[in-house]
Amino acid sequence: RLGGGWQALRQPWLALAAAGILVLGLFTTPGVLVVVGLLAAGFALQDRALSVMACVFLPCFLVFFYYALNVDLAHKSWVVGGSGALLLLLRGGLDLLAARRREASA
Repeated sequence: RLGGGWQALRQPWLALAAAGILVLGLFTTPGVLVVVGLLAAGFALQDRALSVMACVFLPCFLVFFYYALNVDLAHKSWVVGGSGALLLLLRGGLDLLAARRREASA
């Protein structure tokens, strides 16, 4: 079900989010990557069930990653720090896109 139609998928913020997800895939676990992709798709398509499912499974994957004994603590800290830095950059880019959209409509 495409709530906003194909036009909803052609938004610049969605392209920025997809690029962020691809970069996040370089150093995070696959479960978290899938959940973040589902969350972005649920938001873009305005699908509440998909968004809720992603929000439920995100903490599950993070807990599994936190308690994984086969991954050393240094790697976990780099993943968490890198993910945080990437999300901050992504938020800054989305804020910049929103500001340009407000200027164009004013």
